[in-house]
Amino acid sequence: WMIAGKVFNILETTYAEIAFEVSSLIKDGKQDNEILEHIKSRLKGLGVPDDETFELNFEKHEVARSSKAIRHILCKINSALSSENQEQVANPQSVHIEHIFPQEPSDDALAHSGITEEESADYSSKIGNITLLAAKINMGIKNKSFPHKMGAENGIKQSRLAINDYVKSCSSWRKHEIGVRSKQFAEIAVDVWPW
Repeated sequence: WMIAGKVFNILETTYAEIAFEVSSLIKDGKQDNEILEHIKSRLKGLGVPDDETFELNFEKHEVARSSKAIRHILCKINSALSSENQEQVANPQSVHIEHIFPQEPSDDALAHSGITEEESADYSSKIGNITLLAAKINMGIKNKSFPHKMGAENGIKQSRLAINDYVKSCSSWRKHEIGVRSKQFAEIAVDVWPW
């Protein structure tokens, strides 16, 4: 709902109505598939985006600010990407959100990325540019270039989170890499949150 850019407050009332309706359907002895179809029908009336629309919106999503919702989304993506031997995030509050291409990039970061100062706000906020780290990255390198962030203590290269595997495989962090990762996240998001 957030990714589709919709207003949240309508959901609470509608979910309460649907819950009441489902309770009545259960009392009337309706089958699970009938109940599920009723829920789907009601949600379609709200304009909940289908998987294709959700995937397109997710790929283009811009993260205006770090929030609990973004942390939750990234943790779910990390779980979907993880294999048994990779670190899981037990509590979303235990990880830190990091913008790989900085929100306030240094001249070095701009030069390394090929992103202009005018484009920097657009690319720093793309979903594919946001990641999770187990420990907060050194504030002294927060606005530095990709190579600095990769090699730093508690940097991306030291991360054992699956969400960072693609980033660690990159030799540079430019528009193309941000776009590829945004698309990867969107494809995973449809599997994590199917219609």
